[in-house]
This record gives sequence, structure tokens and C-alpha cells, in this order.
Amino acid sequence: MFVGTADNFMAPDGKLRDLLTELKIPCEFLTLEGVGHNRRACYEAFFDKIMAFHWKALKAEAAPASAPASARK
Repeated sequence: MFVGTADNFMAPDGKLRDLLTELKIPCEFLTLEGVGHNRRACYEAFFDKIMAFHWKALKAEAAPASAPASARK
């Protein structure tokens, strides 16, 4: 999850992060200081992290179900 600190969604996104944490659902909460509701600025700032997240998820999905769990990470 990513949000600018000057975004109106900062508080609700923080509550969602807290709920996910409480439910033990892994998440990462990235903030961009002084930025409002600006998806492009956030994507540009966090592009490498976002792509790494998607790459890891795609690799896990591509691993055969019979593969050991360590191969799916």
C-alpha cells in the first residue's frame, strides 16, 4: 500500500494497514512525504518496490503446486 502524507486517504489507509496487521496478513505501508492524492508521484517514488512485489507474487504463482514451499518464494 502506498499513500502520500498529504492525502485525504492517509487515515483510512492507516486503519486498513492496522486491520491487515491484526489479521496477520502481510502488507507494506509506504508513505511519500508531502504528497497529496497523486498516484503517479507514488508510482515513480516506489516503482522498484512495486515491481519487486509483483515479480515475487508472479514467481510464486508460477511454481508448480508440488514444488517445495521454499521454491515458491
